[in-house]
Amino acid sequence: RPADIASALREAGLAGKEHLPVRALSAGQKRRAALARLLAEFRPLWILDEPMTALDATAHSWLALAMDRHLRDGGAVVASSHQEIALKRAHRQLRLGS
Repeated sequence: RPADIASALREAGLAGKEHLPVRALSAGQKRRAALARLLAEFRPLWILDEPMTALDATAHSWLALAMDRHLRDGGAVVASSHQEIALKRAHRQLRLGS
């Protein structure tokens, strides 16, 4: 629904950029747009590879909150990352290396 899409873009920090083609967005904005698609329609499983790449600190916090909300609502998240993702609702985290 258009209202869900607008809400997801607003939450992702892209309000006012709805009219721009994705190619005109910065790397971080492109990442936010891709992640906003997850918010527009419930998908039970999110598989994310390096989801924090190209995101600033504000977007990093936004995505962690969105992931926590997804977990709270009964969804599952599988994410690989070289960056710490501060989740309150994560049941299991596997850390490899030192």
